[in-house]
Amino acid sequence: TEGIAAARALDLDPKLIEPWVGADGADHDRFRPETSRQEARAALDVPDSWDVTVGACGKLDARRGARELEQLARALARRPELRVGVVVAARSALSKPLRAALTALGDRALVLEGDVDRMDLFHAAVDLFVAPRRTAHTPTAVHEALASGTPVVAYATDTMSVAVTHNGSGSLTNPGDVDAWVDRVLDLSARPERLARMSE
Repeated sequence: TEGIAAARALDLDPKLIEPWVGADGADHDRFRPETSRQEARAALDVPDSWDVTVGACGKLDARRGARELEQLARALARRPELRVGVVVAARSALSKPLRAALTALGDRALVLEGDVDRMDLFHAAVDLFVAPRRTAHTPTAVHEALASGTPVVAYATDTMSVAVTHNGSGSLTNPGDVDAWVDRVLDLSARPERLARMSE
């Protein structure tokens, strides 16, 4: 974040310093678009009935997207015509409201508890990775998703704006605008053909 601020102060494009703003941390031998989505979904028991799979992972607390994911799950529950499922790889206990919202989705939600051994399969299995973090840095999982060819929806923080190209490798919304973030996820989830283009 300090490097990005310094670049802007010098009127430089922050993307020029991307290699120095923390290496992305993704193992590009493991996380790559060539991994079979169908095989990855079978390995994680993702239902075949989902047209679009939305994925989230990490310690999902108040600063790392619990509220956004809860609101997304409730919005999806009101849209039964969308055959969209949510896979959550939770590295810590989910809040009661988030767990209740995911439970209400029934067979349109899959929660993987604890550390997932094969995050490369997780990223290959999802069509859209969501990272509604309000923290300053970009998590490694975002870089892993991008390396896997999976579009990302996130808040347009300084570091996320370096990692994710808006309307290119993903989509960015104003930080903290939960409604806009949820609407963007729903919009992309309803248009799998656009997700496919963003994955190219």
